[in-house]
Amino acid sequence: MLTKLDRYILTELWLPFMSGAGIITGVWLGIDKFKEVFKLLAKSGAAFSTGIVVLGLEIPQILATTIPIGILLATFLTFQKLSSQSEVIAIRAAGASFTRMMRPVFLAGLFCVLITFMLSEFVVPLSTPFARKIYTIALYKDPISMKDVRGFSYFEKDSKGVIQRIFYVRKFRDNLLRHVVILDFSKKNLSLIHTAKRAKWDPVKGGWILYDGSSSYIQAEDKKDPDTSSMHLVSNFETTLIPSSLNPNEILKKMTKSNDLNFYGLWKMINLHEAGEILTDKLNDYKTRFHSKFAYPFSCILLALIGACMGITGRRRAVNWGYIALGLVVFVFYMSHTVFDSFGDSGRMAASLAAWFPNIIIGLIAWIAFFYRANK
Repeated sequence: MLTKLDRYILTELWLPFMSGAGIITGVWLGIDKFKEVFKLLAKSGAAFSTGIVVLGLEIPQILATTIPIGILLATFLTFQKLSSQSEVIAIRAAGASFTRMMRPVFLAGLFCVLITFMLSEFVVPLSTPFARKIYTIALYKDPISMKDVRGFSYFEKDSKGVIQRIFYVRKFRDNLLRHVVILDFSKKNLSLIHTAKRAKWDPVKGGWILYDGSSSYIQAEDKKDPDTSSMHLVSNFETTLIPSSLNPNEILKKMTKSNDLNFYGLWKMINLHEAGEILTDKLNDYKTRFHSKFAYPFSCILLALIGACMGITGRRRAVNWGYIALGLVVFVFYMSHTVFDSFGDSGRMAASLAAWFPNIIIGLIAWIAFFYRANK
């Protein structure tokens, strides 16, 4: 149950939060998106409404990034106002402890955790790819496929788990494999290497049709069978069929930017990698993004506590160092995420640790600020 104190502080919080999140989102739009959209309008001659739609679809992704800083700014401004009007002193004089006074701050941070998580899981995976598609259609006047996957491998195994074929694809676009190399070990004592410029899955024939390529047949000499000898033949083809029990088309369609996937999509991609069904250089990226789906929203609670502790100041203090400290916290928050995300993506640090380490740093700052203010 919310008490009058909880309701009062939460009422004071909502306007600074809306203003702070709105200002930061507007600045983010101005720096990152307005230039891109107006360049689109200038190049393509698209209607101004198209640019507005693209900007509107980008807002959920920006909000999911800026909400933690919005709650930091909101709690800072709210408690600075309460301090300047001696309301913090009145609350303490009424018998409320400092920890009790932080309860509505924790609830506000928890609310922001839920909002950030909901945006990143259910809104951003739909709005961001749609914005990118509208941008591309407006720029090129043609609905070009946005599915563009580069440099991946996958394996086809038999019922016993033995690898039968290895597929390497340099590029996947418009439902076509480009520059394909297939290593085929399905036939005893015979290795086949197929290369093709293009390949397409044929569901009727149950295999891949290769176009404009060559096949190499390599047979090693079997010492146990004197009738066999080594052989190496090469033949060119315009089209040929490679029978296959595995259709990776559905897998490839799901291989998109990690920022556009929700946590369930990331979890499925990680499992496909670890099961050996596909192999790309994005596994560390998928793992880091998966843990960040939970770690980044959780920072709202820590930042809310930091803002409240920094906002409480003496009434007659001539210089308020809170704004400088607030700027340092924002810098540390974003810089730590940038640095440790790169560590996680490169594999130099475990993905779970890389995603949560910024929260460890922010949590340490929150712990110092909380006990310093509580004791003082």
